[in-house]
Amino acid sequence: GIAIAATPEFSWCFLFLALNTIISSYLYSTKRTKEAVIINVCRGLIFDPVIIMALPVLLGGYIVWFTAGIAEILTLAAALALLKHSEKGGITFR
Repeated sequence: GIAIAATPEFSWCFLFLALNTIISSYLYSTKRTKEAVIINVCRGLIFDPVIIMALPVLLGGYIVWFTAGIAEILTLAAALALLKHSEKGGITFR
């Protein structure tokens, strides 16, 4: 029923989820654990809950299907900023 009909509204978030996972994995593998943890905390504890709780109240219930993607896009923006900042002086293995 409803979940099948809303799959296209939800499934686009997997593109951004994958990019966030790749960036986080890259940061972990280059020993920039702090930056990788920040990305994962943003995804799981900050952006997801805030977006899921706020947007349906502001824009109606149907927007809930888009909230995961919006949270992933915000996380991607933060991840790209962290990645750029962490590579200012070149890639160094600490």
